[in-house]
Formats: sequence, C-alpha cells, structure tokens
Amino acid sequence: MSARVLEVLGYSNRGGAARSVVELAQRLPEHGFEVTVAAPHDPALVAVLAETGTRFVPVAMTGRSDWRSFARLHGLLRRERFDVVHTHCRNADLHGGLSARAAGVPLVAHLRGLLVDGEGRLGSGLVDRVHRAFLARVPDRIIAISDAVRARALQELRSPPDRIVTVLNGVDLEDFSAEARMPLRRELALPGGVFLVVSIGTFGRCKGQDVLLRALALLPGRVHAAFAGEGESGAFESLARELGVAARVRFLGPRDDVPALLAACDALVQPSRWEGFGRSAAEAMAAGRPVVASAVGGLEEIVQDGKTGLLVAPDRPELLAAAIARLANEPPLARRLARAAAGFARERLDAWRVAREVAEVLRAAAGIPLDRLAEVAS
Repeated sequence: MSARVLEVLGYSNRGGAARSVVELAQRLPEHGFEVTVAAPHDPALVAVLAETGTRFVPVAMTGRSDWRSFARLHGLLRRERFDVVHTHCRNADLHGGLSARAAGVPLVAHLRGLLVDGEGRLGSGLVDRVHRAFLARVPDRIIAISDAVRARALQELRSPPDRIVTVLNGVDLEDFSAEARMPLRRELALPGGVFLVVSIGTFGRCKGQDVLLRALALLPGRVHAAFAGEGESGAFESLARELGVAARVRFLGPRDDVPALLAACDALVQPSRWEGFGRSAAEAMAAGRPVVASAVGGLEEIVQDGKTGLLVAPDRPELLAAAIARLANEPPLARRLARAAAGFARERLDAWRVAREVAEVLRAAAGIPLDRLAEVAS
C-alpha cells in the first residue's frame, strides 16, 4: 500500500518551483508515494503531469482573501485520505498549509527562497509577516533548498534546528545530455568566433542582468550575451543601447528550450545579487558548461571556485568581466571546469537524489513506517 502526498504549488509557471514539483511527481512513486498535484491551472503544467500519469487538481490560490481556494483544498483533504501535504511557495504555504492543519494532515513546507523582497531586504509587508509566522509555527518539517536558505530560516523563524533540513535542489540530468550546439547559434545569427555567454532568470535586480551588461562593455567584441527569462526586459535593453553593446546582446524572453540554449553557449553567467540556490547554474553544470557566478547564497554551495566554475563578488562588473575573459581566453581552463561541473552535477544534483531525500522527510513528518513504503518501492 502506497502513501499519498498532496503536492501544492502556489504559482504555475516556467519557474524552478514548478519544474521541481514535476520532477518530484515523476520520481516519488519510486519511493512508495502516490502523488496528487494541486496548483493554478496552466495548460503546460497539466500536459506534462498528464504524461507522467500524475493526478492534477486546479486550485487558483489568487491571494490571501481567496477563501474558495482554501475551501477547495480543505474539502479535498477531508474527503480523501492523504498522509502528508507538501507545499511550495508562499501562496501554497498559506492556502495548502493552513488547509492541512485544519484537516489534521501532517505538513512539510518547501522553502525555496531567502524570505526577501524584490530589493533583497527581508519582506516587510503584511503577507510576508503572516507567512513567516506561519512557517515558524505550523509545518511539521521545513525543507530548505540550500544551507544558505536554511541559515536564513533559522535566523528569522527561530525554529529548532532539527525542524529545518537542507535538500539541495536537483535537475533532470537526462534533459541536458544530448542537445546539439549549432542549431540555436544559427538561429541567433551569431558571427563566427563568438564567445557566447548566457544568463537565465527573471528580469530584475535579483538576477543582476545589469551587472552582466556592464561587464560586457568591458570585454572585447567577440564576447556576446544572450538573456532568457520572464519579466520586463525594457530597462535592460535601454541599458544595452546606452552602454553601446546592443549589437552583441540578444533578449530572448521566456524559453522552453533551456537545454538547447545551454548547448549553444560557451558559458553560463549568473551575476545574482542574492540567490537561494541557483537552478540555472545547476542546469548549466549538468549540461557540461562552465559557470561564472556571484559568490552569494546557495551559489557558493554548488559552484566551487576554480574547480567547477568561477565565483566573483556580487555587483562588481569589472570582476565579472575578468572571469568571463579568463574562460574566453583559456579554453583548457573552460574545458576543465566544464568537466568537473558535469561530474559534480551527476554526483550531487541528480533529481533522483532529491526525490529520495524528500521522500525521507515526508515519511518522517507523517510518521509513516518504513516497511509500508518498502513494499511499494521494492
């Protein structure tokens, strides 16, 4: 007999949380869990879950006053016998987590950020404060996506240390193993001899796209950059024109072909000002690409300076430019870092490893006897 977990995702989009939930839905059954996903309706998410045979329940979770979503989740938990609820993102925590508590179902919250606002400061709004109070008191266990996130949570929530555990995010290694390099480079109309760096992430202050543009202005003309991600890129396009680098920059918008984009590039650059984990860096490592990243948060846990990539101080365009120049000018270094990055990804960032560790946290939080799951997983 399998155990039943309700995975609650607060935001259905192309972000890392959604991809992580899909990866868990694919793999938790191997560890004895029957998975149901509750999330806002999104055709792409529904389609990919259907491919894995995962049940999907649409729940809007539009805001703190959306009582219909709370009632829908609470009713689902009262009608059906779930062993544990696993929430992802603030909306899911507040709707799914409070529904779980009201229904008497054990709860695990997956903390995927540093509890900061768009400027990198501790969130000070009412919902931010309510969310922190919820995290401090309600979940049976909290999973942090990095030691940096765990340390921040321990500081702000003042929880017992054994209540918050780190499970590093992972990626589906098979997605990044066999993409061809040239098709996307031709699509981008890159001149011959270009050293292409890619930045992937939602446009804004956090991801530091402006820092990379300023670094690009310090680099020779053969270094080009491509930016992919959701959000408004207009201010960054204006900055590229102001810096005189617009001809060397491609703004690609949201992309569903990240493996192809990584295959086409020569390096991934993640100049974040703060970062809970750094999924794009992890994906680049899985794709066998060298990484240049800011020495902040979870990035320092996956990018080992001089071994699996290069780390620089945040908000320092001149240091970022120097690191990119090293990779462009020293191909043996770039190849060595890329090989080591791919090895680290295989050893530490495999989504199967994540599912195994998450399954153990879910089992412990719900008090599920190990032999109950062993019968299913064997």
